[in-house]
Amino acid sequence: MKKFILATAFIFGMIGLDAQSVTVLVGSSPFQDSLWTVDTTTLQIKRRLSPTPSSGGTITGMTALTKDPSNGDLYIVCKQSATTGRTLGKLNLLTGVVTIIGNLGDNFSSLTFTSNARLFGATGDGAAVPEALYSIDKTNATKTLIKNMGSGADGEVICANPDDNNMLYHWSGNGTVVFEKFDTLTGPYTPTNIPIIGTTNGETFGAVYMGNNKFWISNISSTFNRINANGTWGAQFGSNPDDLRGLAFMTCSRAITGNASFCTGGSTLLTHGSSTAGATYQWFLNGASIVGATTQTYTATAAGHYNCLVSDECTSNDSSGVGINVIVNPLPVVSVSATASSFCAGDSTQVAANAPSGTYQWYQDGVLIPGATTSPFTITSGGVFNMICTDVNGCSDSSATGVTVTVNPLPVVSVSATASSFCAGDSTQVAANAPSGTYQWYQDGVLIPGATTSPFTITSGGVFNMICTDVNGCSDSSATGTTVIVNPLPVVDLGNDTTVCGSLVLDAGNAGSTYLWSDSTTAQTLTVSATGNYSVTVTDTNGCASSASIGYTAGVIPSVTLFGDTSQCGGSIVLDAGNAGSTYLWIDSTTAQTLTVSTSGIYSVVVTSADGCTDSDTVNVTINTPPTVSASAASTTVCQDDANVTLTGTPAGGTFSGPGVTGNSFDPSIGTGTQALTYSFTDGNGCSGSAGINITVNACVGIIEQQNISTVSIYPKKLKKRRSIS
Repeated sequence: MKKFILATAFIFGMIGLDAQSVTVLVGSSPFQDSLWTVDTTTLQIKRRLSPTPSSGGTITGMTALTKDPSNGDLYIVCKQSATTGRTLGKLNLLTGVVTIIGNLGDNFSSLTFTSNARLFGATGDGAAVPEALYSIDKTNATKTLIKNMGSGADGEVICANPDDNNMLYHWSGNGTVVFEKFDTLTGPYTPTNIPIIGTTNGETFGAVYMGNNKFWISNISSTFNRINANGTWGAQFGSNPDDLRGLAFMTCSRAITGNASFCTGGSTLLTHGSSTAGATYQWFLNGASIVGATTQTYTATAAGHYNCLVSDECTSNDSSGVGINVIVNPLPVVSVSATASSFCAGDSTQVAANAPSGTYQWYQDGVLIPGATTSPFTITSGGVFNMICTDVNGCSDSSATGVTVTVNPLPVVSVSATASSFCAGDSTQVAANAPSGTYQWYQDGVLIPGATTSPFTITSGGVFNMICTDVNGCSDSSATGTTVIVNPLPVVDLGNDTTVCGSLVLDAGNAGSTYLWSDSTTAQTLTVSATGNYSVTVTDTNGCASSASIGYTAGVIPSVTLFGDTSQCGGSIVLDAGNAGSTYLWIDSTTAQTLTVSTSGIYSVVVTSADGCTDSDTVNVTINTPPTVSASAASTTVCQDDANVTLTGTPAGGTFSGPGVTGNSFDPSIGTGTQALTYSFTDGNGCSGSAGINITVNACVGIIEQQNISTVSIYPKKLKKRRSIS
C-alpha cells in the first residue's frame, strides 16, 4: 500500500461544495482488497474498506467502479478467490459488503453509466475478448457486445459524458495514450480522436465525470489529473494510496436542518443530513457530547451550538460542517382589555391586546374566532376573550387571564292600552310591562315630549310604543306597539233656529245609531209642531255621542177659503181671501185682499201671513149671461068683459104671472084698471129674466066708441059667458 501525501490545490479548482456537505472520491484497488475514500477538497484519506462478497470468500481486487445516476448505487467488478472471470456486484460503501449480481465471464477493466442509467463495460487486454464494449444488464450481469474498440496495449478505461450526448470517452495505452470518444450504438467502431494537450503521466487507470466537460482521472503513477473533453491535461496532483482502477464521486450531507430557533418551553427537531442505513451519530452541544443523542435526529430544548459526529458512506467520525446555532426566543408578553366590561345585546364593544408586533388570533371561551386577527377587535357576544400573539420569531402566547365581557339582555317590554279606541275629545291610557328604568313613549315612531311615565294618558290615536332603558343602560321597546284608534264623534246638525209653517221633521242622521230626544223619544227623526227648543243626543256604534238643539217657532198659517166653485147669472162676484193683515197674490197678480170678477174662469190666490206662512185656494167662477126676456099680449087694452087676452113670452117656456093670468092668457074680468103682468123665464143655467106687460081693462058699458076692431067680445049679463061676434 502506498502512503498518501496531501497535494496542493487543484490547478483547475475543486468541485464546488459547501461546508454543509462532503464529497469524497471512491477508488478501488485492482491488486488488493482495498476501497479508498478521499476528501476531494483536502485530498485526505477518509476511509479504507476491505470489501467482502455477499456470496462468501474473499475479494482480491476490484478492476472497475461506477455510480448509477438514477439512484446513487455503486457497481463494482470484483476478482474473487476461487472464481473464474470477473463478477458484477453492488457495493454498500458504509459496510463494505458487495452484493454479487453475477459473473461477467471475462476480464472487465472499466464500467460507466450513461445519464439514462444504462450500464456499459470495457474488457482489458487480457480478456478473452479484449478491448470490447459491452452493454451490461445491471440486474443479472448479462452482457451484450456492442463493438470492438481495439486501441492501445494497456488501459481500456471508458467514461460517459452526459453533456456530450452521452458519448463514451475512451482512454487506452500506456507509453502513448490514446484519447477518443464514440457513441454507444451497435455497429462499426468509428471513434473521434481527441488530441492530447499536456502530459498524461502514463496509463489511465480510472476516470469519473466531474461536469462541465471535465474528467477526474487516476493514472499508473498513483496520481490524479483533471482533463477537459477537448484533451487538455492538467498538472498531476496528489499521491494516491494505491493504484485506483475505478473512480466514483459520493456526496454526503453534513447539513443540520431544523428550525434554528424555538420558543421558550418548546423545542426544535434537528436532523443530520439524509438517512443512511448503518450510519452512526453523536450529537454535541457547545462542544460537549450529549448523552444518548446517537440518532440521525435530535430534539433540542436548550440554546447553543449543535454539531454531530457521523460515520457514513463518505467518512468516519466526521463532524457536521459549521453545525447550527439554536436560539431560544422568549414568549411574547400579552395583556388584553375590553373597552367596556359589559354591553347590551345587539350592540358591540371592542377587545384589545397590548402585545408586540406579530400575528394575532382571538379566542372566545377558548374557541378560536374565525377572522379575528386584529387589535382592537369588535365583539358582539359575551364570554372570556383572550388573544394569542405570534411574534416575529414565531413564538406564541396569550394573556395569563382573559378579559370577561358580559352581554346584558335587553329589557323585555310589552305595551297595552286601557282601551283600543276612544271617542274624539276623550282620552285613554297606555301602559308598559317593563323592568325598572327610564321610559320614553313614542307615537307612530315619533318621540312624545314629556311622555316618560307608565301609564301615560293619550288624547290622540296612533301606534304607541315605549323604549325602556334599564339599570344596565340597555334599551328596547315592545316588538310591536299597541294601536289606539280615536273614533270621530257623530256629526249631528238639526240646523239653525227656524220658524216653520206647519210641523217640522227633525232628522238626527247617523243611521244605525241610538237617539234620545228632549221629549224622550228614541227615533232618528222627530216631528214637531209646537213652538219650543228641541234637542237630541246621538250615540253611534262606537259609543261616541254628540248632541244638537234647535229652536222651533210654529208660524201662523193663513186659512184661505174662497168657497166652492160657484156660478151666477151675470153681474160680478167679489172673491175675498180673508186673513186681514196678510199679503196676497191673485192669479192676475193683483194683491188686494179681494178680487172682483165678472167673467168666468179659474181664480186662485196665495196668502202669506206675517210669519211667512202661506196658504192658497182656487175657485172656478162661472158668470152666465142672463136670458133676454120679452112679453106681449094680444091686446093691451081690453074691456072687462072681453075675452081672455093671449099672452106671448120669449124665450118660450117661461111663465106669466099677475092678476087674471092663467097660463098664457089674461082674463080681463079680473077687474078694470091697468093690470101689470110679468113673464118670467129661467134658462138652463138657472138664469132668469122677466118682462112686464101692462094691460088696461076698461069697463066698456054700451057702445060709445068706435074702433076698428076685428073681434068684439060680448058678455051677456046674465050668462056671464063670452061670445065672439065677427
